[in-house]
Amino acid sequence: MILEPARIRLLAISATPEAAAPIFGDCVNYILNGRLTEIYDARNTIYVESIAAAVANGLITPDNNMCPWIFTPYISDVLRLKEIFSSHGFNVLTMWSYENPAWRGYATQEMRDAAEVVNKTGQVPQEYNCVITN
Repeated sequence: MILEPARIRLLAISATPEAAAPIFGDCVNYILNGRLTEIYDARNTIYVESIAAAVANGLITPDNNMCPWIFTPYISDVLRLKEIFSSHGFNVLTMWSYENPAWRGYATQEMRDAAEVVNKTGQVPQEYNCVITN
């Protein structure tokens, strides 16, 4: 399925949006233009105190045209956020280094297969509408 640029909605979440914005801008420009450019202007920037509150308050919803990507430094937070997003209707793909000895048992084969698709193709499998990673 190919979406027209006007129909694509992206959501990036970062604890340090000032630092992440240039990197995210490069990615968006590459997606929309097929090449990196120097110009990117977000339609809006939303600052939230809590990602959990943003989901609970309906600021972030499981909309068909939006696939939130959430980055957090801790695998425990990945799993906690997965429960929150799942309880609000998201089908969440969680990704981390699945061979991490402390967290290896939490990774299912389905997760490993989906993460492999993301790593090989750069595309999130269609059945997922949220990605949480560290």
